[in-house]
Amino acid sequence: MIGGNAMRAPRPKVLCDFREGGGMRGFHLSASLSHLVAAGLSAELWAVHSGTDDAFMELQLLRQDAGQDIPRWNPAIKHVRFALYAVMADVMPMSATFEAARSCARRTLVGLMFPEREPPHARDLTVTDGHDTRAFALQLAALQPRPRPGLLGRFWP
Repeated sequence: MIGGNAMRAPRPKVLCDFREGGGMRGFHLSASLSHLVAAGLSAELWAVHSGTDDAFMELQLLRQDAGQDIPRWNPAIKHVRFALYAVMADVMPMSATFEAARSCARRTLVGLMFPEREPPHARDLTVTDGHDTRAFALQLAALQPRPRPGLLGRFWP
């Protein structure tokens, strides 16, 4: 098929960590995403969440605002690759879920409420202040990959 959706470049996949509690700040991330959705975010969103009623309600609102389904990701899903993994937390997360999500993403953006003196250095890791949800959204938008030249405009390697 020529034209229509067949020729449209895929949107980048962004894994969003909506876990709340235990040092994780999923509601802050949701607030940041609301800025981007209002500005016309063009990304395929996936979610890491705890399965609580709060998380389901938060995701339902975001699904309505974004006009898209937001599938749930878990560490057992290794075949899906993401252009970006976004997470907000009190301090740098160290969980197995965080490390598994990082391994599936080309870049990771972490917004910290209480940054450590020296965040870990890694080429694929950006650490920023997590208090200003709008500033975090702008950083997220700046890290959103652009399609590579070519017929399909692929985002992942």
